[in-house]
Amino acid sequence: MIGKIVTVKFLVENLEIGNNLNSIVSSLQGFRILNSSDPKPCDLLFIETGKDPDQDLKKIDSAKTSGSIKEIFLTSPRFESDFMIQAIRLGVKEFFIQPIKKEEVEAALQKFRESQEIIILESRNIKKGK
Repeated sequence: MIGKIVTVKFLVENLEIGNNLNSIVSSLQGFRILNSSDPKPCDLLFIETGKDPDQDLKKIDSAKTSGSIKEIFLTSPRFESDFMIQAIRLGVKEFFIQPIKKEEVEAALQKFRESQEIIILESRNIKKGK
């Protein structure tokens, strides 16, 4: 293992969902949760979609174009295919319907962590000229 700590933020309105996500992320090694108001960039942002799809898409677009977030995962109590197509086009990688299934989130987090470790290894090899 490389040892890179993946930083995570939550933009979640539902307290129960926020606590659930916090518990899942906290239970895994190699992840650190940052306060959503922390100005530091993060590796992964969880966004809970609300009642206004247009506002949610603006939030996703703003987060992605800021350059301070590598990846976005979404959660919502409902699935709307038109919204999801637009979110995927904006770069969202994962979607979790509520209630959240712990195993699905853990698998997505591990996949994300592994992808970050591969990026680190590749950048090290490029720097070494391999």
